[in-house]
Amino acid sequence: MKRIFNHIKTGVVLLAFLAVSCEKDEVVNHQTTITESLPSFPDDNSSLDLNIVRSNEMVIFEWEPSKAADNSVVFYELLMDKDNGDFSSPIYKGTPAKLGSENRISLSHSALNEIVKGLGVAELETVKLKWKVVSTNGVNSVSSNAVRSMTVRRALDLPNELVLYGTGTEAGDDRGKALKLKKVSDTRFEVYTSLQPGTYGLVKGAVNETDDVFNFKGSDISDGMGNITVNAGVYRITVDLLTGLNFTEIQSVGLWFAAKNAVSNVLTYRGNGVWEAKDIPIAWAQVSWGKDERYKFRITEKDAAGTVTNKFWGSASKDNNRPTPSSAASYYYLNQVDNTQWDYTYKFASESQTTDITLTMQGAMPYTHSITYK
Repeated sequence: MKRIFNHIKTGVVLLAFLAVSCEKDEVVNHQTTITESLPSFPDDNSSLDLNIVRSNEMVIFEWEPSKAADNSVVFYELLMDKDNGDFSSPIYKGTPAKLGSENRISLSHSALNEIVKGLGVAELETVKLKWKVVSTNGVNSVSSNAVRSMTVRRALDLPNELVLYGTGTEAGDDRGKALKLKKVSDTRFEVYTSLQPGTYGLVKGAVNETDDVFNFKGSDISDGMGNITVNAGVYRITVDLLTGLNFTEIQSVGLWFAAKNAVSNVLTYRGNGVWEAKDIPIAWAQVSWGKDERYKFRITEKDAAGTVTNKFWGSASKDNNRPTPSSAASYYYLNQVDNTQWDYTYKFASESQTTDITLTMQGAMPYTHSITYK
């Protein structure tokens, strides 16, 4: 009888212990609950045009902090998915700074562009995405019911080559005759050509039937053809992927003779970035040390605001010898130089009563010039 009583006593103690343990578990679970985190920025149904030129510019995703019942630290994870997704396989998972405890995360234009690119979205095309936040304190986690959407337009990838065509250009509507621009930096291209009012289109890379055409409206890049509204003339067109399209009028191209410190002959534009002066006399100038044969070129430009500027183009070397038939082609390459009278000049090989001078500024080759003595 005593043994039975002891067993009953032990069972009662065990039940009491289990009851206390369950009560403690309930208290712990209650004390570690956390509140839902609500998105706060960007606004719902916002739009974002990505620009690869501003690749380091950040887009901030922000949310209201969650609160843990026991005041423990809450950590976050940003989830992004397609508009028709359910976040079971998100296209992006991101952890914010401070080991994930900060209530914001910054994504660069470049990173976002890679995300939408991975979805198969074409350049300059749009896709609708949605995002939410998951909060956790290591014991409990809660996924926000509040979800925000945004429409994202994929950026135009940085081109290595760029060509121009359209009714307002020398190429006309024939894409096969499109003019190649010279790449002067990662984001800037230029071309010297004549223009008239009409249409224009820019194409990345080689010209073929599948290339997408784009244009500029201010600094915004748009699909399709754009319009040229400048007066007919010769221009230097600058395509800046950050600031847009600029037209600088070329008012004159002159042979600048160093000894005279002035333009001696004006070259005529022949098309396709080529200026010529034909059958002109080349006579070296008599100076105190003998005859001087140095020259370079002066291009007079007028920008859209009407400001006129003289730019000098000459040799990469500050001083030169006379060229010979075996001189390298690079001797004649054109480089933008200062306006000093004697420096960065070329030298005529000889004097001649009938001389042809050709200056060529085309995107497919180094800017250069040639002298033909007859």
